[in-house]
Amino acid sequence: MPAPLDQHVATVRRTTREDVRISLRETRGTVGVELRVATNHGRGPMKETPKGLRLPPERLPEMIAALEDAQRLAVSLGLLPSSAKSRPSEE
Repeated sequence: MPAPLDQHVATVRRTTREDVRISLRETRGTVGVELRVATNHGRGPMKETPKGLRLPPERLPEMIAALEDAQRLAVSLGLLPSSAKSRPSEE
C-alpha cells in the first residue's frame, strides 16, 4: 500500500512567530488542500497547529479566484502596491 500523500506546497509568513503552511495531504483516505498555522511560540522550529482549514481539491479554482478578487480590491484601496500581481519567490 502506498504512503498517504503529504506534499508541502508553500509557506507564507504570517507574523514573526507564525507561518501559514499550504499542503496537499491525504487524511482518512481523502486528499485535501490544507492551510495550517505553524508557530514556534518564540523559540525552536516551527510546528503545525490544529488551526487552519481543509478544502477538497475541486474547490481550489473557487478559492484562488476569491483570493485574486481580494488582491485586486486591496490594490484598488491602496493597501497593496499595483505591482503586487505575482507571488514573490520563496527564499
